Amino acid sequence: MSRIGPICVLLLSGFYCSVSLGQQAGDSVVVLQSTTVKSGNKTLQTVVPGRPFHVYEVRGDWLLVSAETTGWINKRHVAAPQQAIAFFTEEIRKHPNKSHAYWARGAAKLEDEQTEAAIEDFDQALEFNGNNVVALTSRGFAKMNQGYVEAALTDFNTALKIDPRSVQALLCRGMLRSAEEDDDAAISDLTDCLRFNPNYAVAYRARAWVWLLRRDSAQAIIDANRAIRLNPKDGDALTYRGTALLLTGKMAQALEDLNEAIRIDPDNLIAHNNRSKIWLDKKDLNATLADLEAVIRLDPDDALAHNNRGGIRIQQRQFDAALVDVNEAIRLDPKLAMAYSNRAVIAVEKKQFEAARIDFDRALEIDPEQLFSRRVRGEFLQSQGDWEKAFEDFDAALRIDSKDIVCLRG
Repeated sequence: MSRIGPICVLLLSGFYCSVSLGQQAGDSVVVLQSTTVKSGNKTLQTVVPGRPFHVYEVRGDWLLVSAETTGWINKRHVAAPQQAIAFFTEEIRKHPNKSHAYWARGAAKLEDEQTEAAIEDFDQALEFNGNNVVALTSRGFAKMNQGYVEAALTDFNTALKIDPRSVQALLCRGMLRSAEEDDDAAISDLTDCLRFNPNYAVAYRARAWVWLLRRDSAQAIIDANRAIRLNPKDGDALTYRGTALLLTGKMAQALEDLNEAIRIDPDNLIAHNNRSKIWLDKKDLNATLADLEAVIRLDPDDALAHNNRGGIRIQQRQFDAALVDVNEAIRLDPKLAMAYSNRAVIAVEKKQFEAARIDFDRALEIDPEQLFSRRVRGEFLQSQGDWEKAFEDFDAALRIDSKDIVCLRG
């Protein structure tokens, strides 16, 4: 796992507007006026201008949205990101010295993936108010997404000097430290964040992600449970819990979580990728293939997904299609040992034995401890009558995994 976890939740005091714009399920929306997220008559959360949401359902004038909580917001108080940008631009024209109007427009631009333009607005907000913690945190988050680690860290640290209890700055700094593989510092920040706000679902989800990166499935499940209890529609938290359950071998529970995560967000890449492992364990090759195709659609540069799809197509004896996949995997990652082994298997099926030998050798040159490569090269050498070298590979495989039944039988 390699991506930064959940998106920060950034808060600011609001101002009024009166725009009514219809939205549909699946849309991204930005809050235009201070408003509330409700469940029936109960107020779950107060939100402010610039706050982004994903819409899950529409009922008349109400939108089902999810962030720290899952509830309903009046669609008259939100707009699509580009419409929100236009609205806040007009606010700035009327009130050119209004710091939080620049922040809100920057937040809308960030939601519209206009990162550079968003940073310019956060800069302007800070020109008017250098102690604007939310603008500092937002700018740091934008820089973090651009890969400017030191600049982002400077913004988060500055924000925390101004307000040491800023849960948004602690959350974002924790995410940054996790991305930089400083997991102890990340957990410290996220724990402080939750000390100041024990009901901050996003922080539980973020800390669950860090536990997962540390392969501490038990702690990941505990934090994911807390996040889901606070926000049942948190698809990422469901994904992290499902992944932790998968790592502990609880396949049925993991599948339930990952199915729900994908139902909430059909483009959840991690959920598709991890669910493919469950389908493969169940020997459902068609379902495995469908999830891998979703991963490749969402991330065409994922070499491992191309290789894995090639592996499934080998099992389905679709060797030409498999060759296209493993060649693409090698193009994307020339050091992916498994892809060379898969290409060698295809070469064997095509009776291209010298090409197979070259690819097997290349795979083990890259990773001598690759069990699959040792096993299949041993079988290949055995079929070629090279018993001495075959047994060397079988012996090496057994050193890697003393319970490898294939090599024991070989």
